[in-house]
Amino acid sequence: MNDHYINALSLDESAPVHDKIYKQNESKFNFLKTILSKRSETLYKIINMIITVQYEGILNNNQLKYRPLTQNMVAENINMHPSTISRGIHSRYIQINHTLYKLSDLFVQPYNSTISTHHIKHKIKYLIKNEPFRNPFSDDTLVSYLKGEDIFISRRTVAKYRKELQIKNCNQRRAIYKEKDAKK
Repeated sequence: MNDHYINALSLDESAPVHDKIYKQNESKFNFLKTILSKRSETLYKIINMIITVQYEGILNNNQLKYRPLTQNMVAENINMHPSTISRGIHSRYIQINHTLYKLSDLFVQPYNSTISTHHIKHKIKYLIKNEPFRNPFSDDTLVSYLKGEDIFISRRTVAKYRKELQIKNCNQRRAIYKEKDAKK
């Protein structure tokens, strides 16, 4: 964080200290400096919590190792309102080991206490990437494969995640595969 500027702030020392306007401005200045310090302190608390939870994922620069983390979880842990967390991470970045992270990207929606939705989406993407070209997996087939890995989600949820990943359904993928095969 670039908060070194807070301590560098100062009033114009050439102004007369007994001046009424100086006294008013000094009060406003001290208030501003206090607010900036509190804001910085809040951001440090938020970042500390995020890094504590996402340590393994950040250390390995691997999103699959991110643990479920929500703004509400951080808010409860540091005794603040979730809206404060939201404002604190909005358009903020942190650099760790020469990698720049957007703070909001370090929040991962939990599917349950151990698996994140990001992890499930990655599994779906992996299954589709490795599917047989002649017989693409339907959403029901993907549900079956995920059940084999102890991930119990509905077909509608698989379809929703697949759409979020911008992956076409099995019939559309089959048509694309046939078209590519015909060009060969």
